[in-house]
Amino acid sequence: MLRMTAAGFRMFLRNRGNLFWTFVLPIIMIVIFGAVFGRHTQTATLGIWDRAHTPAARAVVQGLQRIPAFRIQRMAGATAKAAVQRQRVAALVELPRHFGSGRGNDAVQVLYSEGNAPQASAVVETLRQMGMAAALERVHLASAFRVERRVVTAPRLTYVDFLVGGIIAMTIMQAGLFGVGIGIVQMRERGILRRLRATPLSPAAFLASRFLLYLTVALAQAGILLGIAVVFYHVHFVGSLPLFLAVCLLGAAVFVTMGLALSGLSRTVEVANSLSSVLNFLLMFLSGIFWQVSLMPQFFRFVARVSPLTYFADALRDVMTLGEGLGKIATPLGILLAWGLTAAAVAVKTYRWE
Repeated sequence: MLRMTAAGFRMFLRNRGNLFWTFVLPIIMIVIFGAVFGRHTQTATLGIWDRAHTPAARAVVQGLQRIPAFRIQRMAGATAKAAVQRQRVAALVELPRHFGSGRGNDAVQVLYSEGNAPQASAVVETLRQMGMAAALERVHLASAFRVERRVVTAPRLTYVDFLVGGIIAMTIMQAGLFGVGIGIVQMRERGILRRLRATPLSPAAFLASRFLLYLTVALAQAGILLGIAVVFYHVHFVGSLPLFLAVCLLGAAVFVTMGLALSGLSRTVEVANSLSSVLNFLLMFLSGIFWQVSLMPQFFRFVARVSPLTYFADALRDVMTLGEGLGKIATPLGILLAWGLTAAAVAVKTYRWE
């Protein structure tokens, strides 16, 4: 019995899939969820638009930076206002030109969307009570500054509004990674690809058929999930449906290409399954699908900024809930396309029929 147990244990250790699902995945989930939710103090991301660059303005910024409840992010112009509208910051503190110099308006503007009204109120009250006593005395501010609050027009979004775009992006990603990546390796192991190569069917036609299949699946996924979300959960959809579906097709093409690249890098189904699973879980939890990227620790936010799934989900959300046009989502689509071209280069280099 002991020998059988030992033999079974050795077989278990040789199976990389077993090791991943038994040990690696739970550790990954503990690390990620612990890093995002395990901090004792919940922080709010606060945008700072310093248009003055005066000693008084620096004192205000330094005072806010010392408050543990705020995570300060410097921004300016249209980018700053867009961050407020998309609720990527709890509020934006705008310091006017000549602030504290006595030569202009010293009113500090606090811009926020209706959905972040409680956090904005905390910012306004903090600024009013702070007075920046010690800091402002050092720069000899003539009088206490005023704080004005201003609502930026934006749709009142719920967590479900945020979640649906991410879930659609995630399911399309998984179809590409698992359906294409693992599926082609299985066909290769069974000799199906070798037999197909002996037929009049060209390699280009075969790959085009896989693309067409999964692009159709992506449209079906997006349509079903969006329909359920709108009908049963009253999710806001204010954008262009054709543009939304076009973004889905681009994302599907990118992740199908990544699946092809994984199939070329994997010699066996076991390796393909492990690689796809690791990539799936890393992207799923580190791309702002279930929570905003601003809630993540610094290192995880860096990973999110290079993740193709982050830009795919952001583009879908911007079209769905904000009604953005092609020009407004050109940057995330460009980054997504760059990922697709990189994956295509890897796929061409590594793809094999046997």
